[in-house]
Amino acid sequence: MALLPVLMMLSTPALACPVCGGGGANAQAYIDTMIFLSALPLLLLGGVAFFFWWKTMRVTVDEEPSGRLPQARPQP
Repeated sequence: MALLPVLMMLSTPALACPVCGGGGANAQAYIDTMIFLSALPLLLLGGVAFFFWWKTMRVTVDEEPSGRLPQARPQP
């Protein structure tokens, strides 16, 4: 039973990810990929929101034949 703590002290710690923990040439590729995959959902949601905004503005402009945005009518 006393052998287990000794073996645990002598062993080197294992890294969960050899790329990010080990450094080397692939470390920058790992970081770049992590940033890209983190930003991808935000960019997709932003693209969808921009598309709907653009479609809404296009429909608003198409309603007025002169190409100007319609003006608000005064309330009686």
